[in-house]
Amino acid sequence: MYLIEKTMRTTLIISILLLATQLVAASDFKEKIKQNPSLAAHTYLAYPNKNNIKYTAPPEGYTPFHIEHYGRHGSRWLTSEKQYLQPIETLHKANKYGYLTEQGKDALRRLEIILLAAHKREGELSELGAEQHRGIARRMYHNFPEVFADSATINARSTVVIRCILSMENECQELKALNPKLRISHDASNADMYYMNFYDDFYKVQHDSARAYFKRLTANDINHISFINRLISNKQFAKDSVDAPSTMEHIFDIASNMQSHNFDFDLYDLFTLNELYALWNRWNKFWYIGYGNSTEYGHIHPYIQRNLLYNIIESADNAIKSNKNSANLR
Repeated sequence: MYLIEKTMRTTLIISILLLATQLVAASDFKEKIKQNPSLAAHTYLAYPNKNNIKYTAPPEGYTPFHIEHYGRHGSRWLTSEKQYLQPIETLHKANKYGYLTEQGKDALRRLEIILLAAHKREGELSELGAEQHRGIARRMYHNFPEVFADSATINARSTVVIRCILSMENECQELKALNPKLRISHDASNADMYYMNFYDDFYKVQHDSARAYFKRLTANDINHISFINRLISNKQFAKDSVDAPSTMEHIFDIASNMQSHNFDFDLYDLFTLNELYALWNRWNKFWYIGYGNSTEYGHIHPYIQRNLLYNIIESADNAIKSNKNSANLR
C-alpha cells in the first residue's frame, strides 16, 4: 500500500509540475505576443531575418560540395478573395444601418485600403517573399562557397503554382548574379508534382477526419461575439446578421498577413492580447492535428512526403557519384 500511495503522490507531483511548466510557457509566449503581435500569425509569420547565424563547421577533413534543398514559397497575399471581402461586406452592411462603432469605422477604412492593394493578387508572391528567397540564395552562397564555386551545376525545380515559380526564379537569379558561371537549369512541371507536392486519396480521408476533430476540439476556444461587439454597436444585429467566427478569423488572417507587405499600419489593435493568444493557440492545434505526426491523423502524415524523401536520397547519391560540386533546389 505504501508503494502504491507513494507512486500516486509522485505521479500527482509530476502532473502538477508539468501543468505549472505549461502555464509558465503559455505566460511567456503571451508576453512575447504582447511585445511583438506578429508572432501570433502562425503560418503567416514572415520568414525571419537569418543573418548573423553561427554555422557549425564541417568535421575535420570534410568539405561541403553539395546541397539538397526543399523550401516553401516566400510570403504571399492571402489565397482567397473571400478572406478580404467577407469582413468588409459585413461591416458595410452594419454601417448602412448606422451600427458601426468608431473602432468599426476605422477597421473598415483600413480593410478597404488592404483590399484595393490585394486586388487580383490572391495567393501571389509579395515583394517581401521575393526578397526572402534572394536572401536564402545569398546565405547558401556565402556560407557554402565550395558548393557554388566555378561552373557548379544547379538544378532547380518548382511546383506549378506561380508564387512557387517566382520564389525559385528569385533564388536562381540571385545565385546567377553572385556567380555568372553557374550552370543553372530550372523547371516547373506537373511531371515533378509526384514528389514536389504529393497527396493521395487515402491521406485526404484521414485529413478530413482530423479537421473534423479539430473543429470539435476548438468549438468554444474563442469569444467571437466579444470581438464583434467592439466593431458593431447593435448587439441584436450582430447576433442575427453577422457570422462572428468568420468575420473575426478573416480579419485575423488579414492582420497576420500584413507583415508580408509594406503597409504603414496594422490591424492588431482590433484584438485584445488574450484574443491574439487564443487565436495563435488555436492555429497551433490546427497545424499539429491536421499536418503533424498527430494521433488524430493516425501518425501517418509524414509518409505523405515519402516520394520527396526518395527523390532527395536518389539525388544526393547521384551527386556523390558525380564527384562534382552541385545543388538541387526544390
